Amino acid sequence: MQNVPYKHVLLISKTGHAPAHSFARDIQLWLTTHHLTSRLCAANELSEDVFVPVPDLAIVLGGDGTMLSVGRKLCGHAIPILGIKFGRVGFLTIASPDDWEKKLCACLNGTIPLQKRLALNWSISRHGTVIANGCAINDVVLSHGDLARLVCVNIAINAEEMGLLRCDGIIFASPMGSSGYTASAGGPILFSTTRAYVFTPICPFLRSVSPMVLPPHVRFTVHMEKGSTEAFLTVDGQEGRALLPEDQVTITALPDSLLLFGNDEVFFERLRTRGLVLEHTYHQQAHLLPSEDPIP
Repeated sequence: MQNVPYKHVLLISKTGHAPAHSFARDIQLWLTTHHLTSRLCAANELSEDVFVPVPDLAIVLGGDGTMLSVGRKLCGHAIPILGIKFGRVGFLTIASPDDWEKKLCACLNGTIPLQKRLALNWSISRHGTVIANGCAINDVVLSHGDLARLVCVNIAINAEEMGLLRCDGIIFASPMGSSGYTASAGGPILFSTTRAYVFTPICPFLRSVSPMVLPPHVRFTVHMEKGSTEAFLTVDGQEGRALLPEDQVTITALPDSLLLFGNDEVFFERLRTRGLVLEHTYHQQAHLLPSEDPIP
């Protein structure tokens, strides 16, 4: 433990969650006894001053919602993130309050590998001026408003016009986000460390466009057509912005912009437990096959 590359740790607890904050204080005491400095804040208190000094490691105590909000703020800072589950799902976390010490020691000692993940960069331009931008850890969703009317957009890839698309919406998903909304909409599931992102139209009119897996260098633009219905841009299901006709949304990839502890086995196990891959083997399902009469 004395030669680990992590010396200063940022502890981030779920906003308004007293048990998570109290637990973070216990971890802070543990870090002190192991000669590591630390700083503690709630997720909604995360600001630029926490990067002075720059943390060598961030420990997030919360569920997937907290992991996403923190991930967007740490995106591009090359700070490894360890998630401890204090939520309902915890798909992005690898530790729990019961095994946090074992998992933390494994991370500090390099037993649990550090994986580089791809995130998404988004921007909204209005009359040629960028009015909003940011990053997304899971997905960026363009969808219609209250009325069930089709969104009409022109799409382009690397400035090459692909034509008019009429649909209920569009999902752009990172590999981490590909097992969520986009999978439900018929898009592919990408392995968590894949250097690519997914474009999935939601109920395209006449099924004119299929989902696509795009390499990270591809720049995807969506131009809102005049007369299109009211539309919104939602980031990770947590941030939303209204779009106007003639607005342009641009999506690009941010390879290796997020560092998370984890391994391949965790990824496949969580897909299985969420019912996204087959759970039973052939032998486990053998009792479902019609029985054969013995040969006389």
